[in-house]
Amino acid sequence: MRRINSGKVENILQESIGYYELKCFGFTLAEVLITLAIIGVVAATTIPTLLSNVSDKRIETQAKKASSVLLNGYRRMVANEGGTYQISSLPLITHCREFTDLNCMSSEHRKVFKIIEDSAGSLELANLPEEYAITDSEEFAPFRWADVKYAFATGDGAIYGLIPAENKSIIDIVVDINSNAKPNTVQKDLRKYRVSSNGNLINDVSYELLTVNRGECSINNLGGCVTAEECWALDPWVLWPEYSKPEMKWDGTSCSICSGTSCSCTYVDGKYDSDNPNNNPNECS
Repeated sequence: MRRINSGKVENILQESIGYYELKCFGFTLAEVLITLAIIGVVAATTIPTLLSNVSDKRIETQAKKASSVLLNGYRRMVANEGGTYQISSLPLITHCREFTDLNCMSSEHRKVFKIIEDSAGSLELANLPEEYAITDSEEFAPFRWADVKYAFATGDGAIYGLIPAENKSIIDIVVDINSNAKPNTVQKDLRKYRVSSNGNLINDVSYELLTVNRGECSINNLGGCVTAEECWALDPWVLWPEYSKPEMKWDGTSCSICSGTSCSCTYVDGKYDSDNPNNNPNECS
């Protein structure tokens, strides 16, 4: 049997241990904490954006589905009437009393849509969002579900509301594609569609919902006045009888109450504008 040189074995072991020690190294606690902090910052800045993008894509998919549901439904409605009807000749236009006959509306829509509940039954519009935001604005859209004459819900959670239009050859439908779920924002989960061309065309007219809801122009809501005529038609004495000769003032963009020369004379481009119909030229200097 061949003898093994113990000294040589010992040298081999020492060299192996040294190589292993050279290759096995670690991180300090500070390095680990710094790495975790960097990961946290990156996650905090990217994850919300990713989640937002996913949410936007999901909403857009739901909106396309809602558009398809409407188009297919009203196409079928026209086809059921022989296919030669104009929208203006459909029973829901001619027989349902401006959409106020809920049983009539329900009967016509249940023929072509898979409705789980509607205004003729248990659907309560009061349970839907009261306000819808406008992107990049602190204002809210003027749309209110109380303005909807007839609404129906489908199994995917979408709520469809019909609003009578002066043009009887079109049908306007407002859709909340996810009911009470957020973001409750115009042009996101709140859409408005217009069906025309004998039910063969549908357009997204959600931009019509963007008009800011300032409320009705009144002495208690001057922010609702959008024209000089509306402003000047108000009676300031109702609200400010203690003022000396109170007047309504329109500065071109907003309505206010004032008195004396501060109200009658508008300072424009370095001079008093005596051409303003609300001015008293005798009080301008």
